[in-house]
Amino acid sequence: MSRLILLTFLLASFAGQSFAQTKSYAEAENERINGRLIYANNKFNACNNDIKNSAIAIRMRETILVDNDSSANKFSLLINKNKLSTEQFEFVKDALPILSKCRQVVIEEQDNTPFQIVTLKYYNSMDEIYLKLLKGEITIGEANEAKLKALSQHKIDWTNVSNELQASLRTRHDSEVAEKRQAAATLQQQQFQRQMMYQQQMQNVFNNRPPIPPTVTTNCTTLGNQINCTSR
Repeated sequence: MSRLILLTFLLASFAGQSFAQTKSYAEAENERINGRLIYANNKFNACNNDIKNSAIAIRMRETILVDNDSSANKFSLLINKNKLSTEQFEFVKDALPILSKCRQVVIEEQDNTPFQIVTLKYYNSMDEIYLKLLKGEITIGEANEAKLKALSQHKIDWTNVSNELQASLRTRHDSEVAEKRQAAATLQQQQFQRQMMYQQQMQNVFNNRPPIPPTVTTNCTTLGNQINCTSR
């Protein structure tokens, strides 16, 4: 594969739905999976850049197996009814380990994502095509037809997994938002109830407080050895 089809979630529609500032599981999982796919794609390209421009890769896609559905030589290879010659057999046998060198990079980096199995399925399809070609069971044209079908199926599988995952994360996200809203509503109701309880208790304290006795002022006068006091 010369490139990978990256997963793109429409989580922009999630914006404004997150009840809290912390990311939901769906948002975090979307970022994790996209991050792994982008990293896998970058590592694959770094590995494959020199290989795809090598004489071996150029000869393979020009004379044996077409690169993709938009290749200019697609029809000339599709109508080729010849099986591999002895020289072509030796070329394909020697080229395969080189051209397959970067596969493991992608497979490993897609680990713990639902897209790893999609990639494995495509590579297995390609190995089956190479095997039949080397065993002389199919012509070059038939091999190219099979590869184009494998590429098309790979895109379909990738899209299906993407859609299924997006739907699953959307459901999980909506569920989390609903749970957070319910929890917030419950907490709000509890706080209102506590507020009313404290206000009632405060009012009870005010109502049951004993009356404050009036202030008494005492004035005293001295007349000789006698003290006279009056209180008001």
